[in-house]
Parts: sequence; C-alpha cells; structure tokens
Amino acid sequence: MTLPFPSPKTGQRGMTLIELTVVMLVMLGLIAVVFIGAGAWKRGSDRTMAILLIRSAQQGLRSHIQIEGYREATYPDLPDQLFGAEKYIANGTDRSTGLPKGVGELPDHPSASHSFDFVAGDGDIVPPIGTLYICTGGGGSVTDLSYNPDPSSYTQW
Repeated sequence: MTLPFPSPKTGQRGMTLIELTVVMLVMLGLIAVVFIGAGAWKRGSDRTMAILLIRSAQQGLRSHIQIEGYREATYPDLPDQLFGAEKYIANGTDRSTGLPKGVGELPDHPSASHSFDFVAGDGDIVPPIGTLYICTGGGGSVTDLSYNPDPSSYTQW
C-alpha cells in the first residue's frame, strides 16, 4: 500500500534557519540602500529648490529696479517691495507658527537646518550686476557642514 503523503524522511519542504537568515540580511541590505538613496534625493531636491528661490529673488530684484529706475545704491524699503503676498517673491508661511510671513521677510529655506540671508546689508542695497541678492547662510544655523545647499555664486549653477 502507498501513502498519499511523502514520508517524513524524504521530500520535506521548507527553509532552514541559515537560509532564512540570509534572506533577511539581503532584505535589510536592500532597505538600507533605499534609505540612503531617499536621503540623497531629498538633499538634491532641497538644493534645487534653494537655487530656484535665489533665482526668483534675483529676477524679482532686477525687474523691480528696472521698473523703478533704481541704480546701485541703498533703498531702505527694498525688501518690503520685493517679498510678501502679491509681491515679486511670495514668502509663504512661517515654519514655526504656521502664520503668514510679514512683508519684507525672506522665504524659508527648503532645508530646515539652513536659512536665507541678504548678501549685503539688510537687503536694502542693490548689488552690482552679477552679484547675488540673497544666498544661503549668513544668519542661518548650519548643522551639517558637508552639505552645501546651494552655490555661493550664480556661475556655479
């Protein structure tokens, strides 16, 4: 008589503990690669957004000084004319309070550990052509010194 099931000694199916451990290690390695890639993607995305905000500020400044007929000089209310709701550069909401930012306040940097700052003065100086109006840094706190969120000159774009 033949049994419908294979005998316990021959034909057993399943995974040994070593095989299961190897599979788990491979899965953990793949998950680690995904997290590393996601971090690099986020840093690249933050850098791109920072460059776009700097570019928008530069274009807004140059447009405004052309329309108003300003020259390279000091204008006390220049940031108020550029940053804010319905201005050249919308500055959004404050990260800490969630309230709209006031007129003349710089937008938040895409990376939470950095901030934007005016290159010269309090934003009241029209820089010469070829010089950035805002950049990352000055008054901001930089916790990761190996991360350069944006270039220091427009020629590095």
